[in-house]
Parts: sequence; structure tokens; C-alpha cells
Amino acid sequence: MWGVAGVAALLLILVLASGAQGRTKPKTAAPSLPPGPGDGADVVARANLTSDPSKLDEHAVEAERAGYPQTAAAIRTRAARIRDAEPTLVTTPGARDLKSALAEASDAAWTRFVELMAGNNASNTVSPNGELGLFQFSIRRLADLGYVTAPRKDASGKWIADWTPPLSREGFLSDLKLQYEAFVKATVADRAAILARHPDAIGHTLASKTATLSGLLAGARQAGLRGLAAWLASNADRAKFPRTTTAYVRANGLF
Repeated sequence: MWGVAGVAALLLILVLASGAQGRTKPKTAAPSLPPGPGDGADVVARANLTSDPSKLDEHAVEAERAGYPQTAAAIRTRAARIRDAEPTLVTTPGARDLKSALAEASDAAWTRFVELMAGNNASNTVSPNGELGLFQFSIRRLADLGYVTAPRKDASGKWIADWTPPLSREGFLSDLKLQYEAFVKATVADRAAILARHPDAIGHTLASKTATLSGLLAGARQAGLRGLAAWLASNADRAKFPRTTTAYVRANGLF
């Protein structure tokens, strides 16, 4: 369950995001003609990237049009299993969902993912290790994203950096919209890296769960991309780093 600070922070994000343009959502191609007989493999590949039953239904229709009725039946069977095993993400009447930043995630699934990644933090939370804000960004990750430069350790061993003007540490901690934009930027980058480096991980059984993109993204947020690679490669690492495994399990199956 979320603490009061986390719930209040999310509500503020919803208000801020409701008026924002969808500048962070990847552009999708214009509708094309139904796939031809040679496109069956592509349909299967795209179906393997999602655990959203409604999207799987769409892929099943594509497979039928491509001349693969058995593939369509298999995709529909998978959609049915997901619907039976997982509660459907239904927006509460009157509630407002964030606009999804990922093509694979519905607005409701994306909002739930954001909730899980924020946890019980407030926008001005600073961890003992120096992670900042609602989403607990490390200085090195903020450097990757361009918010700070020259990351280095101070005399006490803590990471510090120079903030990119006009940004400052205090300004970042007080600006929830900026933190959410950084989260979107980081998640979009992690998605690209995961699909490029670990395309075969999606659909495989990891920690007793059929891996989906949302689970792998949560693992990457907890362990970093290098840590995720080690976690994927080793059963021992999945037991050795329970926080990464827990993050993966909690978010897996959203999309």
C-alpha cells in the first residue's frame, strides 16, 4: 500500500500531466494495410512484447489476416490465461490516468507502473545513499539523462555532481513535474536498451513468472541495466538480490 506522501505525489503528477502534450510518447506509424502472408513472424514477435489482453486480441486478428489461424488461436489462448490470472486494470470512475509513455502500456497499466516505481516516497525524499525524489534517482543516472554533469564522489564517498543550469538539487526536489519527466525519459531509454539487449528474455520464465516488459523495466530500475543483465543470466543472482527480484515480480504482467 502507498503511504500518504506517495498518494499525494501521484495525484499531483496526474494534475500536472493532464495538461501536458504527449511529447514523451513514442510516435506510432500510420495505419497500414493488413499484414500479408509473410508477416506472421512479425505478428508473433510483437505479441510476445505485451501482456495486455486487448492488444493480444488485436495481434490475433492480424495473425488471422496473415493466414495463420493456429497462431491466432494460440495468441487468444494466452490472452484468456492472462485475463483469468490477473485482475483487469479498470480505471475507477472519475479517476484520471497518466497518458502512457510506452506503446506497449495502456494508460491504466502505465499509471500503475508509475505508482509501483514511486513507492512511498515524497517528491523531496533523499535516501541515505543520496538518491533523490519520488523515483529515487541516483546522481549517476541523472548524469546519464543530462540533468547533472561531472559526477564524482566527495570526501565522504557520496556521489555529487554539477547541476545543469538553471537546475539545482533543491529545484529538482521541489519540482514534481520535472521528476516525472526524468522518470519518463529514463524508462523510455531502459525500454530501448532491454529490447535491444535482451529480446529473448520476454516470454521466458524468470522467478516463477513469465517475463514481461514491465517486470524487466522494474528490475532495471532497481539494479541498473548492468545489474539486470547479471540477474537475467544467473539463478544465483536472482536469489542473491531479492530486492531486484521483488521489484520484477511486483511489476511483471502490467504490460
